[in-house]
Amino acid sequence: MTQRLLSWPPTRFLLSLAACAAASVASVGASGATSAPDSRLLRDHEQAVIAAREGRHAEAIGVLQALAAAGDIPALHDLVVVLVWAGRPADAVDAFARINPAGSAPDYVQRAAAAAYRSQRRWVEAEALLATVLRARPDDAEAQRLLAGVWADQGRAGDAVALLERATSARPADVDHWIALGNAALGVPDPFTALRAYGQARRLQPANPEAAAAAARVLQGLGAPFGAAQQLTVVPLDLRIAQAGRQVRWASQLEPPKAPALRHAAIDAALADIERLLAELAATPGADPGLRSRLRFDQVVALRQRARWADTVAAAQALRYDAPWPPSAASRAATAGAASPAAVLPAYVRQAEADALLALRRPEAALAAYNDVLAAEPANRDARIGRFYAEVESEDFAAAFASADRLVASESGFQPFGVEATLRPNPYWLDARLLAAQARSYADMPADAWDRLQPLAEGAPALAELRAARADIAVGRGWPRWADAEIRIAASLSPDDRGIRLGLADAAMRRGRWTEARQRLALLAEERPEDSGVQRSLRDLRARDSASVDAGLRLRRESGNAQAAPGDGIDAHLRLASAPIGEVWRALAVTERQTATPVEGPVLRLRQGLGLLYQGADLQAEAMAWHNAGELHRGGVSASAGWAPTDQAWLGAEAESFARDTPLRALRYGITARSLGASARYAWHESRAVSASLQGMDFSDGNRRRTVTLAWVERLVARPHFQLDLRPALQASRNSSQQGPYFSPRQDRAIHLGLEAQQVLWRRYDRSWLHDLAISAGSYWQQAYGANAIGSVRYQQVWRHDPWTEWRGGLDLARSVYDGVPERSSTLFFNVVHRF
Repeated sequence: MTQRLLSWPPTRFLLSLAACAAASVASVGASGATSAPDSRLLRDHEQAVIAAREGRHAEAIGVLQALAAAGDIPALHDLVVVLVWAGRPADAVDAFARINPAGSAPDYVQRAAAAAYRSQRRWVEAEALLATVLRARPDDAEAQRLLAGVWADQGRAGDAVALLERATSARPADVDHWIALGNAALGVPDPFTALRAYGQARRLQPANPEAAAAAARVLQGLGAPFGAAQQLTVVPLDLRIAQAGRQVRWASQLEPPKAPALRHAAIDAALADIERLLAELAATPGADPGLRSRLRFDQVVALRQRARWADTVAAAQALRYDAPWPPSAASRAATAGAASPAAVLPAYVRQAEADALLALRRPEAALAAYNDVLAAEPANRDARIGRFYAEVESEDFAAAFASADRLVASESGFQPFGVEATLRPNPYWLDARLLAAQARSYADMPADAWDRLQPLAEGAPALAELRAARADIAVGRGWPRWADAEIRIAASLSPDDRGIRLGLADAAMRRGRWTEARQRLALLAEERPEDSGVQRSLRDLRARDSASVDAGLRLRRESGNAQAAPGDGIDAHLRLASAPIGEVWRALAVTERQTATPVEGPVLRLRQGLGLLYQGADLQAEAMAWHNAGELHRGGVSASAGWAPTDQAWLGAEAESFARDTPLRALRYGITARSLGASARYAWHESRAVSASLQGMDFSDGNRRRTVTLAWVERLVARPHFQLDLRPALQASRNSSQQGPYFSPRQDRAIHLGLEAQQVLWRRYDRSWLHDLAISAGSYWQQAYGANAIGSVRYQQVWRHDPWTEWRGGLDLARSVYDGVPERSSTLFFNVVHRF
């Protein structure tokens, strides 16, 4: 400690004055009297030293310059030091040049001159002086620090660190050495060595302001503003602004509390801090405008994290025009007619705006925003994925496929990790392939999606996200049981995953577990009411819990000479279903009107019915009681049921005491019919199915009709917005009697080969407009009349507002044959189903 005190420049300064005083005393002893001028010079020198130590550098420099000009060598030495203190290194160098020889100057003067040379970037002279000092005094601490600084200035920070590491080992209690080591380490750069050095300095001197400020700067540079603030007694405004920004980022990265009331606590606190800091900045004269912009940038990101989507977009727009947010009426008017933005937002702010635009169902604007982000940051993976979803929701599946496939191509199975670049599995490799599979599923291409996903899922059976994805695609393939099993396995692997929990709720709805579905959705809605997936499922549940109306109208017109043809006619129906009763029951009310104009004259049939509908997960059944009017006034009952024993199989049966399919011409003659039917269908998946049905009708005139139908469906093309199916079918019937007044061939059969194409013309989230065209050509054979060509063309357009409303209308053209005579018909049809 004594040696460090002696090396301190002010101390050496006083020692030089003491030397002068001793010389004066010696001269007094020799002459026996004191020289008045020498006493005055000594007094002036001493006063100059006091003035310099009190910070009155100009006053001290004036006195010392006068003394040096008078030949006072100690004054010249001290002048060099004071000029350095005063921040006049060029003058200090000039003063040092007057010392001859330079090596005769005391060590503290040579160190001061070296510091002046360093300030002038004259590193050779500085290094030479310090080398001289260190040759004489190798343990001179200040010279060591100065030499380390000179080396660091020249880009030799590593050498400086090595020198100071040795120095701190020799002087572990020297605080200045530790601070110098920290400063040198920053030039390497090695912020962790710097923190260690500043920390050691603070352990030695806890209140050292230089070490505290330096440690705070390093921590702030490492992105740890809260740690930086702990180093300081008074936290400056810019550091508090950095803390607010870090709090915003933490809120997005940390798992929020499960308690719904606390889920937004962190981000709400960050928003409140930002608002307070903005107000403080506004009240601070001359505040840096960059700090205000930085705060408002963080505000946009915080609003996005809070899922305040409209506010996020509004705040970003206000930033462009440097308008306040929330906006006043005057600022709204000022920016409403602005021709061009005043500023370009940083990429991370533009990305927050893009996320909000996507959540607000503005995918085209979101797509433009993501493209802006990627123009600035091409490797931004989150922005690339965001752009993919914007392309999907814009219905641009070609672009979405390309984006997903580029992600696949950019990710290898392994990636280097750490300093030694050790290869480790790359989690993004799997994510990219999963996204490419989901892209096909979103485009209504479940077969392609399944082919891409299945090898991944089989290779990692314990990965919850793959199980959940396979469940989603299984739904599109028509396999609800498989989907239910998959999502339950996924939940066992990752029970807290929000997407999987939503999948469980959706699976419960598909499988008819309504109580479970309501409970799961209630919890999810309480936790994240803004989640679009939760909102969609709640909407589906509300629609299912609603009453519905189904109304349809068919206008048929025929042209031809077939006596057995039914003639022109109108079919209309209105079907009302109540909201669920006890979850699985609905009350039904139906009214129907059918007309025909056979050769005998017009025929009318009216039916009104009341009944019950049972809707279970795998079983549906309906029972109705009917009153018939028109040609015949008679009651009747009907019942039907359908059962799905597996995901692929479906069995059905129906019976009517007064069959709806009874020909109206038969009713004119008082003939009725009972019917009994059975059907079966097997669907391997959404692209292939076979079905068969058998119907028997017993007419009151004694005729027995049996009809069998076989049909196949094969999807030939599945592309975004377009599907093409092949539909061959075979139908054959037999009547026991041909004596009735209605068409009843002894035997007949028809072979059809059909194609049905469906195209989505427009789709916007839950609204869609599509059309389809079905063409069928074949041969009809009737006993005693031979074979004739038959065919049909049906075109229709469909408007859907899922799951509430569906409008359907079109035209059906057909060529039929009755007793060998062809008959053409055209049917205009319209149907609407609405839930309310």
